[in-house]
Amino acid sequence: MLVNARGPALPYVMLRLIVGTLLRTLAYLLGKAPGQAVDEVTGLFGTLLRPGKILAARKRRGKGQVDASELRPLFPPTGATVRATVEQVAGTFGGGSEPDTGSRHGVVESGPGGDDADYLEIEQFARLKRIARKPGPVLFVLLLLVSLVACRGLLGGGSLAGGALLPAPADVSGLWSRYADAWHPIGTGGTQTAPPYLALLAALSAVFLGSTGFALTVLLVCSVPLAGLTAYFVSRPLVESRLLRAWAAVAYAFLPAATGALATGRLGTAVLAVLLPLIARCAVSASGLRAEGARSSWRAVWAYALLLTFATAFTPVVWPIALVLGIGVLALRRGDIVAYGLRFLAGVGTPVLVLAPWSLTLLTSPAAFFREAGLDFGTDPAGALDLLGAGPGGPKAAGGLLLVGIVLAALAALLRGERTFAIRTAWVVALVSLLCAVFANSHGWAGPATLVYGLALIAATVLGADGARERVATQSFGWRQPVAVLIAFAAAAGPLLAAAGWMISGAAGPLERRDPVQVPAFVAEESGTRDQARTLVLGGTSAVKVSYALVRGSAPAWATGSSSRRAAAARASTGSSPTWSRAPAPTRPTSSAGTPSVTSSCATGRPAR
Repeated sequence: MLVNARGPALPYVMLRLIVGTLLRTLAYLLGKAPGQAVDEVTGLFGTLLRPGKILAARKRRGKGQVDASELRPLFPPTGATVRATVEQVAGTFGGGSEPDTGSRHGVVESGPGGDDADYLEIEQFARLKRIARKPGPVLFVLLLLVSLVACRGLLGGGSLAGGALLPAPADVSGLWSRYADAWHPIGTGGTQTAPPYLALLAALSAVFLGSTGFALTVLLVCSVPLAGLTAYFVSRPLVESRLLRAWAAVAYAFLPAATGALATGRLGTAVLAVLLPLIARCAVSASGLRAEGARSSWRAVWAYALLLTFATAFTPVVWPIALVLGIGVLALRRGDIVAYGLRFLAGVGTPVLVLAPWSLTLLTSPAAFFREAGLDFGTDPAGALDLLGAGPGGPKAAGGLLLVGIVLAALAALLRGERTFAIRTAWVVALVSLLCAVFANSHGWAGPATLVYGLALIAATVLGADGARERVATQSFGWRQPVAVLIAFAAAAGPLLAAAGWMISGAAGPLERRDPVQVPAFVAEESGTRDQARTLVLGGTSAVKVSYALVRGSAPAWATGSSSRRAAAARASTGSSPTWSRAPAPTRPTSSAGTPSVTSSCATGRPAR
């Protein structure tokens, strides 16, 4: 191709070869075909490292004597190469009984004939059909590619910070010390109870060789594809149609709360998006709703309690939702109140006991249930239409009319004559979580509650859509068929439009990659002296509102937004960290040890001289 390509098209052909080779290599590695991946890389470097041969061959070729348009019918059509590549990658993912040749190079035949040609025509897309029967891995790869494109501004050097997320410590030991220490050097210092999500995040960071930054990147950037993957696999008992399950996974992955949590650095909601489908399935099993007349197993109860404990550590609002729904299950199982009462106590009591004493502070201050891991990052409250469309408000969290098709489809599911109990149960969960979202909207961000609300709506929609085509076809033509088509189109197009808009506009919002250092080095050095000076950082962009942070060291410590919410002096800036245009002149301590030094700034964020 490089020898025979025309001069103006040579850069395009070169780029096509490099990008195509890299994509095929990645596909072969994911499909566990390392031999073919090595062939791709070897062929690429063998070509690029010998430019002299390419130039000599182009010189010997000379100028063509025949117009390119006359030779075009002799080459394969434009889509033939793409189709062959897709089938080859699909075969690698799908597996089969074909023997492994170990390399993509082999004997090339001129083409089939006779019966072989008929067989090839029948089996032309057989591999793609096998993939369609098991679309889970392909769905995850597609969601991951969309997330990587959308998160292009969040990949690279520096630390993830902004919004509700502070820069993470350099290693896992910093997280363990902030969780285990009895005294926390945050703001003016104190003995506040450290949030338990620090220990969970430290344990996850240990899996990634102690890299807290990489663990945060995985949790945030991969939250969307992981949420879609868990939603797909746990929906198997709900419906048999893989197409409906794939749609449900995509719709859940791109709920406004999931994309908004990533844009604003809300780690709690991002973790909840991955765990919530698993919690829902375990909750159904623990409540005995799947077993007809049989008690639920204790194994399902303890699995539900464990997942609820993890989710409560990051987003406490799920615990009161589980409490209310558990009381509803007790009302349904009042004939066996003792057995299910013990299961209820185990499910909702385990998070309280395991997360104590931090969980006790939630019971004494109910408003703390509406907070989550990280800082209190304020956003404008969501409107009524946004909440109805599962939109919590804030950057990258648009809902409202975009997802109204899912709401209408969930309402239409109530008209189905079969599986009415499951559909009504999904609507009960939706209404309880919507009411919780209304309360959370007045106290902070309603993302976790709208995530539960959106998942319940999607479950009701899938239950109503299962077998809908046959039911509509058996009825005489009337107004129902056009209305059903419009609702189905709106429900299918909403998540796709949300995914496309998210991918084009990018996932970065207040969250960004930046230098974790917030103050100059000589100011941070003061905190290590005997005086233990802190730095009061003032900033903001409003003429009437000034944000502030009491910093020890070079930047606010992790868990500032959780361990010291009761101490207002520990609040960090609501946007990005102040940008220092010149070195500020701090005021040195004047009296006792621990007197904070002050680095002031005007309303534009510029430090005073």
